[in-house]
Amino acid sequence: MRNNPGVLTLREAILVKKDKFLSLFCSKSIFPIDFKKQVATLRGKLKPDFNFILKAKRAAKKAQKKYDLELTQWQEENEILTKALEIFTSAAEGKEPDDQSLVQKDGEFVIWTGNAVFHEAGRTPSRYVGGSTGFSVPIGAGIRVRVGQQRGTLVPGDAMQMDKDQGFAKLTNQRLIFAGSLETTEWAFSKILSVAKTETGDDFLIGVSNRKKTSGLRFSPSDAQFFSRIFAMALYAYENGIPATVKTIKNEIQQLAAEKPVLAIVGIVEN
Repeated sequence: MRNNPGVLTLREAILVKKDKFLSLFCSKSIFPIDFKKQVATLRGKLKPDFNFILKAKRAAKKAQKKYDLELTQWQEENEILTKALEIFTSAAEGKEPDDQSLVQKDGEFVIWTGNAVFHEAGRTPSRYVGGSTGFSVPIGAGIRVRVGQQRGTLVPGDAMQMDKDQGFAKLTNQRLIFAGSLETTEWAFSKILSVAKTETGDDFLIGVSNRKKTSGLRFSPSDAQFFSRIFAMALYAYENGIPATVKTIKNEIQQLAAEKPVLAIVGIVEN
């Protein structure tokens, strides 16, 4: 049984090549006309074009690789949406999980918990540049004194996000919370001004109106993908309510189902 219905087998590629040649030959044949006999005879004598077969195999391999990648991405997205739908549907039905490790506010429930690194804007240590060690002057009895020493100009350190602590991140329908052994902080949805994700996709920078310094969280690659989507949904639910969020997720699942990748049929046109 063929595993990939859209890909030509080696035997089929040979037959396609033969049939193309035979169709051309029979259409121009000057022999008086037992075409079935001619075709049968030529099928037994015609040698396969291995260059054509190689092209077909390469095209099939490329199509299969593209399909596998798109299917994996589709499955990951479908899994995220399905899990998110379960979370917000349970919340709409009043089945919010009770997190004993968090003092929850009225109407608050925990959506997701994971591990994260907390970081905050800071500077590297300052340094002196252009200094001089001076020179040593003998004053007698084997004693020397160093004079003319200068420390140079003080240059402030570079501004950057500095890792502060590692611990748990909790996302609720009202805020994002970090709790570690050294640092504890929260980002209330009502105070959020901006949210940005770095190019690596695993680091999130969050600006809030009640703090001057931008801070954020960094996750593992696997957690970062889910957090990115569920965080956006939590913010949407905060603005529009749980029922509207459930409806939106259902619509996204339906649209995703209609866009499920299919394996492209390989077609080779000979020069």
